[in-house]
Amino acid sequence: MTLAAYSMRALPDQLSGLISLALDLRWTWHHGGDQLWRALDEEAWEATHNAWLVLNGVAVEHLQALSQDPDFLTLYQEQVSRHEEFTRAATWYSDSCNNKLDGETPGSAWNMVFPNPCLSTAAGSEYSLAISSKLPVTSVFR
Repeated sequence: MTLAAYSMRALPDQLSGLISLALDLRWTWHHGGDQLWRALDEEAWEATHNAWLVLNGVAVEHLQALSQDPDFLTLYQEQVSRHEEFTRAATWYSDSCNNKLDGETPGSAWNMVFPNPCLSTAAGSEYSLAISSKLPVTSVFR
């Protein structure tokens, strides 16, 4: 496979959000966007179910035509809106940790073993986690 398979391609301005949709692997488990990828290239979608490959394989002329197709644009805008809603929705992390990596030191042994973004690396926290997991603190770092 060549490097071109991993490069961004030029898209009509009206369809620029397709790149974000294709790169967000949500399409692998959420099939609400299947119709969108099928509209781009039904044969490629059915053969691969890979949005990135479909997007990069579709002819420029077809993309131009779709960028003027009101039905496709409605479908496209619906998927972009759902994607934005999904990515901005509250999550356990945003609710519990206020979206902060509180007290973490990138690359520390503690973060590699227990990559919990809310876990403070203050001295008492390691001990309480070790007790709750029935592991001595020293075994965490071996």
